[in-house]
Amino acid sequence: MPETPTYEEKPLLLAVAQGVPQAFSRLFEQYKDRVYSFAMHYTAREDVSEELVQEVFMKVWLHRESLPRIERFDAWLFTICRNLSFNYLRKIAREQSFISRLACQGEITPHTADELLLSKECDDLLKAAVDRLPPQQRLIYTLYREQFLQHEDIASRLGLAHTTVKSHLALAMRSIRIYVQAYTETVTLLVLWLLVC
Repeated sequence: MPETPTYEEKPLLLAVAQGVPQAFSRLFEQYKDRVYSFAMHYTAREDVSEELVQEVFMKVWLHRESLPRIERFDAWLFTICRNLSFNYLRKIAREQSFISRLACQGEITPHTADELLLSKECDDLLKAAVDRLPPQQRLIYTLYREQFLQHEDIASRLGLAHTTVKSHLALAMRSIRIYVQAYTETVTLLVLWLLVC
């Protein structure tokens, strides 16, 4: 993905290193779409890729003082994006059993009392996360996840713009993810305990 910049980049990086907000905004605009596409290549999820773009540029800002010493900024930037994408994929792999239950895909049928207990724990956790959402986000999430409506159908039904629906859904997913992550360690330990018993 790295390619030769079409503009003089060194002065821009120097300005960012000096903390000039306008320079950082210009750098962000220059690369955000390419970073998003790069993240999508690994994650295949719009909401995750959008968050990764924010994380990548947060790291750029936090390490801005080192920018003038970087020979190939684009290669450095995409390395950060790749590493964050891999971190995300590793996290998903570790929590696959837990996340699949939360996704309510119906692919897992509890056959034992222990599995039934775990399934109920996960269902309760997801319900609690959804119940904490603002009313508009909760409604849009419910229409999308439980009634399987597309963004356009939800927008038409609620009289909202497509972008508004997309934004509310992304915020809802993020809120649920944050809530669930707060309990992930406990539930993961429960999963491991059930596996070894």
